[in-house]
Amino acid sequence: MTTANAMVVIDPASYQVDAASQPPRLAFTTCPTLADARAFQPVTLEVVAGYLDPAAIPGPLRHAVGLLAGFYANESADRFLAANLWDQYDETIAPLSVGDRMSPRWTGSGERPRLRERLTVQENHPDPIAVSSLTRAGGTATVTTATPHPFTTGDFVTIAGASPSGYSGTWKITVTGPTTFTYSCNSTLATPATGSAITALYVSDAQGGQAIGWDTYRVLFAEMQPLSAAERLQAAALQSSITYRFRVQTIDAAGVTAVMRALWTPQWPITGRQEHTLEIHGVVPDGDGHQCTFLECGEVA
Repeated sequence: MTTANAMVVIDPASYQVDAASQPPRLAFTTCPTLADARAFQPVTLEVVAGYLDPAAIPGPLRHAVGLLAGFYANESADRFLAANLWDQYDETIAPLSVGDRMSPRWTGSGERPRLRERLTVQENHPDPIAVSSLTRAGGTATVTTATPHPFTTGDFVTIAGASPSGYSGTWKITVTGPTTFTYSCNSTLATPATGSAITALYVSDAQGGQAIGWDTYRVLFAEMQPLSAAERLQAAALQSSITYRFRVQTIDAAGVTAVMRALWTPQWPITGRQEHTLEIHGVVPDGDGHQCTFLECGEVA
C-alpha cells in the first residue's frame, strides 16, 4: 500500500510461496520497487483457502463435514450417538489432515480420549444460616434459626458471631425441630447469647462426610478407563474405595481437587441407567500431565 493508500499488486514472478512449510512462507526472488510504500504494512497478503469448485471437494471431506454437523446436532440430546459420530469424523478426517489436528474436544498431540461420559463435578460450599436466638439451660445451648435448617442429629455445625465467645465453635448437634437444634456448652455462659450476626454453618456429618451444600463446579466430558484385574486385587487388599478411573483433558480439570465429588450417569447401557455419586479420591497426571489427567473415583458410601 502506497502513501496515497493505493494498493499495488506485486509481480508474481518476483516472489515464491513455500506452501509445504508450517506455517507457509513467502520469499522475494527479486526485490520489488516499494519506494512509495507506507512505513507500516507495506505488503498485504490475500489468501484464498478451500475449494473454488464444489465438485473438486474430496468425497471423504464431504462425509466428514456431515459427521461433524451430526455431532453438534446431537451433542446435547444424545451424548452416546454424538460420541460415535465424533469418532467416525476423527477417523475420516485423519488422512486429510496436515500437521496437528485441532478439535472442539482435543488440542493435544497424543491420543485423543474418547469423551463419552459426562461428569458433573461438585464442590461443597454450604451457606451460613442466620440464627434468630441462642439460649442456654444448664449445660445445653438451644439454637433457633431464622429459616428451616437442613441439619440432622450428629452433624457438626460451626456457630459464629455469638457473645460470650464460649457459644462459638464447632459442635456436634442434636436436632429438635425444623428450626431448632441443641449442643453441649459451658453451664456458666450468660444467656441469651448476643451478637449482631450469629450464624450456623454446616461442617460435616457424623462420619466426617459432606451431605449438605453441594454446588456444581464444572461439567467435564471424560473417558472411563477400566481398572485392571491387578489394580482391583490391589485395591481390595488395601481396602481402597477407588472403583472408577476417568481420563479428562488437563485444561478442563483445572481446579478439580480430591475434596470434590462427581455425579455420573453411564452412557451405556441405553436403558436402565442410574446416576452414581462418586467421591474424587485423586487427581493424577496421565504421563507428563500436559494433555490428560486421571480422576480416581469411588462410590459415596
